Amino acid sequence: MKRVPLSDGGWFDESEAQCFGDGYGGRTVQGGETQLELLWRTRHGQWILNTWREGRCTETEIYKKVEAAEALRWVVSCCLEDQIPEEFAELIGDLEV
Repeated sequence: MKRVPLSDGGWFDESEAQCFGDGYGGRTVQGGETQLELLWRTRHGQWILNTWREGRCTETEIYKKVEAAEALRWVVSCCLEDQIPEEFAELIGDLEV
């Protein structure tokens, strides 16, 4: 078991969770740091967005629980359509513009 604490309280077992992405969402932010993200689905079906910054001297990591709609937007924005879980089938149509 690998307990990972959430930034707003609680925890999830990373060894039992499904990971989406591979450090996607990378973008440069202030000070030349790069912000990266991963999305996790816990064994209880909760969605966790993992965000961290890497730079010259900084490494900060945040884990926060997000709603399914935000998780879906993240998967689509990272071009991970091949990883969209079946449970998002009904929500995906709502994102079409």
